[in-house]
Amino acid sequence: MWGELPFALTSTTQRKEIAIKTTKNISASVALLLGKKLNKIHVLKFNEKKSKPGKPVVDCKCLACGKPFSVNAYHVNYQTAKSCGCVRVDNEKSTNTTNAKDANRSSVKR
Repeated sequence: MWGELPFALTSTTQRKEIAIKTTKNISASVALLLGKKLNKIHVLKFNEKKSKPGKPVVDCKCLACGKPFSVNAYHVNYQTAKSCGCVRVDNEKSTNTTNAKDANRSSVKR
């Protein structure tokens, strides 16, 4: 639908120019995310239906469990989103706590 971006190019400016030419309603920063693998997220495509003005949403696939999900492109770009949420669930199971407050209560003396 949006066309494939040639990520083999080495120059960032060349990629931005091509991204702007080949996409319609996508900003250059979102277009550069398409096809990349960051943390445990593989960015697949721009989701025009879920996006709102100024808040672009991208469809992704979790590399840890394979689950497809959608996330705000800001969180992928600044790497605040690490996965679909499965890694967080696994970490909670391994520590046997449901949240950080419960873990800290046992160490606080009253």
